[in-house]
Amino acid sequence: MKRLFIPFLILISVMFCDQATAQDKFSTSGRINISLGTGFGLYNLSTNQYDDPDNGALNGNLQLAADLGFIPLLTGGVMVFRNGFATDKDSNQRATIAGLGVYAHLNFARRPKTTWFLTAGVAGTVFTYENYDNKGKVSANGSHVFAGLGFRRYFGDHVGIFSEVHVAGYNYNTFVYKSDQNLKDQTLLTSSGNKFGIALAGAEVKFGVIVALGANSK
Repeated sequence: MKRLFIPFLILISVMFCDQATAQDKFSTSGRINISLGTGFGLYNLSTNQYDDPDNGALNGNLQLAADLGFIPLLTGGVMVFRNGFATDKDSNQRATIAGLGVYAHLNFARRPKTTWFLTAGVAGTVFTYENYDNKGKVSANGSHVFAGLGFRRYFGDHVGIFSEVHVAGYNYNTFVYKSDQNLKDQTLLTSSGNKFGIALAGAEVKFGVIVALGANSK
């Protein structure tokens, strides 16, 4: 039995070393990643207006991001993004969100060409709603938070694809109405006299291309 046990330990040790080597071949440390992506989000929209029912909201998004691998397990970066919301087909309305934020990846599974990670981030955003019929615009500053799961797959040393799924939220508490007919900005209020606010909570899917610079994935 002992004669069989010793070769078994040797085999396990070799397999473990091979796995560790495979992970080290794709070190996220020192890599600069630049990504360009698109996707969509589906949210529940609620307001603080009494008796105002919740609604659904659907958007398409564009995002440009850049990050750096600090250690094999941790990547951090910055992002800029724009979300455009679906409105009535024949309406003259447009609703958008623009944002700038930071994010981090916890790279829990690394392979020679693929990395799986947990991700989370926070951003400052600007919500804008425009109605071209009455030449009015409503805007608000707010926050965005998200957390989710993603992966990156490289097909060479530098070019690959990525995909992420997030649970996400947006929050806006002060809306200002601007109009060409009225030079004075107006803060929107609820029927009870409070500042009008909205919250968006839902899920986002993002995917796109990524270019890696720096550390070699060989």
